[in-house]
Amino acid sequence: MLYVHILHNMQPGDDFWFQHATRSYSLLDYLQLRYMNWTGRMSAELVLYFIFRDGGVVWKFINPLFLTLMAYSISRIITVKKSDKNNYILNWYICIGWLLISKSVILDSIMWITGSIVYLWPMLAALVAVIPFIDALNKNYNKKFSMLYIFCAVFASMGEEQIALVLVVFIIIINLHIYIRDKKNYKYLIIENIVVILGSIILLIAPGNLVRNQQETINWLPNYSLYSKWEIMFNGVQWLLQTLLNDSKVILFLVLLVLGILLYLSLIHI
Repeated sequence: MLYVHILHNMQPGDDFWFQHATRSYSLLDYLQLRYMNWTGRMSAELVLYFIFRDGGVVWKFINPLFLTLMAYSISRIITVKKSDKNNYILNWYICIGWLLISKSVILDSIMWITGSIVYLWPMLAALVAVIPFIDALNKNYNKKFSMLYIFCAVFASMGEEQIALVLVVFIIIINLHIYIRDKKNYKYLIIENIVVILGSIILLIAPGNLVRNQQETINWLPNYSLYSKWEIMFNGVQWLLQTLLNDSKVILFLVLLVLGILLYLSLIHI
């Protein structure tokens, strides 16, 4: 991965825009400009302000490291028993799973400097932030790295809207479940929960979100206001199916295969 990243260069468009714009403003002026006029993704914007100063050289080393950490985080979350022999197989699936991701997703969310910082990095931060909740759920909670988890929670909650919302819902449910089950709360998990909620609010109420939404609608669906709700829903379903068939063939095939096997096994036991 490191070799592939070293050969990768900045792409025309957003990469060069950020390189130019961040050199034209102070950090605070830049963040205010973006928050008021385009997006509330302040953690990603903070990284974008600095990452292009060297033409993306540092990114070439950080991004493959973060990809590796993402695989580790997924493994850390789904492998409950460390001594389980099946963990070896699961870890292989996690690593090989990157090959099942469509080319368009890899190019836009992993190998594109701007895209990786906006999507991949907040996703990694969210996965790391979830780890202590999974440990508490499995009664293995350890507050040793609490500050790291809280930092990742801040980054994820102010990094990308969908990630922030999923993270908020997930950790609230886990905290409630732990309280109902154990009749106790973990201080750092409550703090992390509050931080995620506040960060998500800051992210979602940014005035720039409305500006970006209007501009993106003009760019991608200029006749949106003319569509009925049913037409919007129909177009959304068509886009989803097109994405599944064109960009996620392998994953769709595996899902259908698993569903077919489960259906077959259920029929056998009837």
